[in-house]
Parts: sequence; structure tokens; C-alpha cells
Amino acid sequence: MDMLSYSKEREPVFEAVDLNRLVAEVAELMQPRARELKVRLDVEPDPSLPRTMVDPEAIHRAVLNVVTNAIDAVEEIEDGRVTVRVGVEGEEIFVAVVDNGIGIPEDRRDTIFQIFHSTKGSRGSGLGLAICRELVVMMGGQIGVDSEFGKGACFWFTIEAAPVPRAPKALLRDADLAEISVLGIDGNRTSQRVLERYVTGIGAMYHPATSLDAAVAMLGRQAFNVIFIDQRLLQQQPDQLVGLTASGARAVLLTSGDVPAEFVGKLSSLQKPVGRAALRASLLRDDIDRGVADEVAFAFEEQFAAEILIAEDNRINQEFAKTLLELHGCTVTVVDNGLQALEAQRRKKFDIIFMDCQMPEMDGYEATRRIREEESWLINGACCHVSIIAVTANAMSGDRENCLAAGMDDYLAKPFTRQELVHMLTHWLGEEHTGEAPLPPSVNREISTR
Repeated sequence: MDMLSYSKEREPVFEAVDLNRLVAEVAELMQPRARELKVRLDVEPDPSLPRTMVDPEAIHRAVLNVVTNAIDAVEEIEDGRVTVRVGVEGEEIFVAVVDNGIGIPEDRRDTIFQIFHSTKGSRGSGLGLAICRELVVMMGGQIGVDSEFGKGACFWFTIEAAPVPRAPKALLRDADLAEISVLGIDGNRTSQRVLERYVTGIGAMYHPATSLDAAVAMLGRQAFNVIFIDQRLLQQQPDQLVGLTASGARAVLLTSGDVPAEFVGKLSSLQKPVGRAALRASLLRDDIDRGVADEVAFAFEEQFAAEILIAEDNRINQEFAKTLLELHGCTVTVVDNGLQALEAQRRKKFDIIFMDCQMPEMDGYEATRRIREEESWLINGACCHVSIIAVTANAMSGDRENCLAAGMDDYLAKPFTRQELVHMLTHWLGEEHTGEAPLPPSVNREISTR
């Protein structure tokens, strides 16, 4: 109930936001969970959508909750699919999350957004969609679900949002891209639409192929500069790689995870869902337009060479924090409770511990007291003091004081934003742990445009 109360009581904070990027970041955070359950998670953005004044924290939490709900809805389906669509209709922006699960019975659609009415039966808390409703209403929007029982569901929300005027960006380099011809090989129609929108949206020419055989035939009739290849198609016919690259076109593997060993070193790669900035970087030579690659890195430009311990019992929260910290250069260890955190701290020196307050076996308060007690036994205990940041959903008066009284150094309320996390890292790590931002691994700097 604390998280629901928080969503009701907080005031919206509006910022100029790239909604496509924000939704893609949420999808990227959820990809490990989707891959674990063998669910295909795609994002279908709208490249024409301008930066928009919205509450990014509220949008992030709402999308995260709805996507989590959709993934759970299709986890037992052999070919589970979830697609997140972003767009604009008139003066409203919309986000729609479509799944191919069993759908929502008609008699439950009116109550699905009420507290304790879960789409997962006894497995769910019934809070996720209720929180979404409160966040969307707080922003002056509407939320709903369209579903036919047995044929999946589409959860959607709309928000009135004013576009942010902006000057055209020089780094688009339309003159360079106009001569680039791209062949996209993917059997998934959603992925094809995303690629086509992005490629044509930045000025290049796009040609689709739904199979490797069709692509090889097209290469025999027409020249291409870049070929994007779906990993699953290539793994089914790996011998086709020779034919695809014989024309001299540069091949880029579109992957949903690590690059398979048989393709390492043979072609570049991009992670799905493909972001617009990463796609630009694949189409433009780095030595001509380094600014494009820098656009990919800027969101995670603050890098910290730090050892971080996360003590958190919720898997989704674990993945969210771990992914953000690793994107900012940290080495992360994750444990499920305070007892494991205490044991991990004994084995290894950490720079920061992000400690959830409410966990099974041993809560964060007791774990912190034990750590501080053990530090006091040391002759030079001050040098061994580890910074412990309380992480809690209890946004209640006096909660921060309770955390500090237990020996914690600072306090971070859930749901926290990336900016709040970076502030904590910057404050408690200091300059000796900061460094230059490397380019994210999904973008290969050594690229060329033929």
C-alpha cells in the first residue's frame, strides 16, 4: 500500500523527454526477464514523435508495470510475444502494450485497475495496474484495456503533452545518409516496421527481406551498403553468411542477447530493441561523425569504477538497479537478503551497498547494524567504513531518520530515477571513482560506410 500511496500523493514533475528513448530503456531493463521466460519483447516506436513535456519517473514506472504484467501473461505460452508501441494522436501521446496471452474476461475488465484485482490470480499482489492508473491520472491521462478473451490484450494509456520545439540537429547528416542503401533481414513484422521507420526516418533507403534466401536473391540484383540480419534466422542457416557478405556489404547482426560464438569477430552487432542513436552510429562512419556515437553514450556518460552490492529480494528491482549500475561502469554483486549481504561484505570490500529495508531472513536494518558492529572491531575501522544506502518503498515521514539511526549513510526512495541513482554514486564515491564514458557494447566503433 505504501507504493500506491506514494503514487497518489506525489506531484508530477514535467521534463522534456524523448519518449521513444525512455520506453526503449524500460524494454532493455526487462529483456533479461523476457529472455528467461522465452518471451519475445519488441518496441515499436514512432520516430516522428518530438521531445515531449511529461513526468519521466511516472511514465517509466507505468510502462515498467504494464510490461511486467504482459510478460507474466504470456510466460506459459510457447510463442509468447509482447510489443510496446509508442505514438501520437492529435494532442495526445500514447503507449500501448500488446500481448498474445489468454486475454481478460469481459466481467473482469471493469475491475482490473482496482487495488488487489490481479491479472495473475493468486500469484499477483493486485497493485501493479492500480499504481499505473494512479500515475496516469496524476498526469491528467486515461488508461484502459482492450481484450478479447483467448486472443490477447492491449493495455494502453494516453496523456495530453505539449511537444518541445527544437532546431534540426546537424548530426543527422542527411547528405551522408541519402546515399546509403540498407537491406533488413527479419521474419518478424514488428521488427521490420521498426527498422524501416528508423532507417527511412534518418534519410537512408530501406529494403526488407523476410528470409535469408530472399536476401541472397536481392543481393544478386542490387547493391547494398549495410545488411541487418536477425540472429535467429542466421543461426538456422549459418552457411548463408558467406553469400550475404560476398557482395562487400557490411553485415550487422541484430541480437537479443550475447553474440553466438560462431559469429564473434565475423560481423558487427546491435542489441534489440534497436535504438535510433545506435542505428545512426551503425550507418555513419565514426571518424566522420563521432558525435552520433557520443549521442548513444551521453545518457550514461557518468562512469564509476566501483564495486557495488545490491541487497534486494525482488527480482525485477534487482535487474533494474543492476542494469543501470553496470551501464554506469560499476561492477555489481546481487544478493537476496540481509544475511547474504552480511556474508558478501565479509568476503569482499564494496564501495557502496544499496540495502533494501524489508527482506526475508534478515532485513536491511539488522544487516546494517551487524556490518557497523563488525567494522567497529577493526583497529582502523574508519578506513573500512562502507557506504550503505537505504532503498525502501516506504515514503513515510520519519523513515529516513530510522534508516540513519540503523547506521545507514543515506536514503533512496522507490521508485528512483537514473538521475537520483547517479547523484548517490557521485556523492558517495567521489572523483577518484569517476572516469570517461566508454561506448556501450551494443555499438561497435570500428564501423565503416562503403
